[in-house]
Amino acid sequence: MKYRLAVFDVDDTLLPSGASKIPRVTVDKLLEADSAGMQLGIASGRPPGSIAALLENSGIPLPFIESNIVIIGFNGAIAVHSGRVIYKKTLAPPVAREVLEFCQACSAVNAAFFQDGRCLILHDSAWRHLYVARLKIE
Repeated sequence: MKYRLAVFDVDDTLLPSGASKIPRVTVDKLLEADSAGMQLGIASGRPPGSIAALLENSGIPLPFIESNIVIIGFNGAIAVHSGRVIYKKTLAPPVAREVLEFCQACSAVNAAFFQDGRCLILHDSAWRHLYVARLKIE
């Protein structure tokens, strides 16, 4: 059986624990699979832009990422290919508000991301400075 699609998780799969870049040998294998005709998908709980930045930082050219890789972000809530959103599943605003209020009360999450690219820091934490620095927010 010839496979046509391979989807890989990011954290602790493509990206070793504690690493900031995908190892070169792994990048080479991804590019080799693409050259053999395999459609590549990269999946994560991260936002799509963060996934693309990680791939680019690991040595994969941005034009290649944008045209050859399906990026699946937010734990499957959005899929992007060739600069277009090809799948998106979001919460209705009243449900999202209820979830955010619950999470904020429990300090369960550090940030919420919105369709228009905004990020809301829900509470101060050790991770807050990373969100602020990466997303260039205040």
